[in-house]
Amino acid sequence: MKNLTKLFIATLSFFTLSAYAAYAELQKVDNLEKMDVYLDKDSVHKTGDKVTFFLIFDFKSQEEMNGHKFKSIGSSFSGNCKTKEAKQTVFNLYNGNMAGEGMTLSNPSEKPMSFGVPPNLIGKYLEVACSSN
Repeated sequence: MKNLTKLFIATLSFFTLSAYAAYAELQKVDNLEKMDVYLDKDSVHKTGDKVTFFLIFDFKSQEEMNGHKFKSIGSSFSGNCKTKEAKQTVFNLYNGNMAGEGMTLSNPSEKPMSFGVPPNLIGKYLEVACSSN
């Protein structure tokens, strides 16, 4: 029974992650040389000046970081709309585009991982999340 439960959870996780982009309400917020950036509008939660949000960084070709190959990154952020400060809280690498085909690395990060997005752009994405309905 224990193995059946593990199999069920693994299967459910796989289909949930693979179909993420098909069900999320995504807003394209940037088109950079190496990637497109999307805000998951359903992930935006505001309480007063504080906001949390999830971004997908969808790369135009396969990338590699610390030995992990990936085509997209899903990253959660928390921020303050008043002070315009944001920090990364979770960082996931995905095998497929649009956060699909399973995760290769999950990092609930105390220390943010850098992947080529200038810090000033995170501020731009924070502004989009803060103005999101």
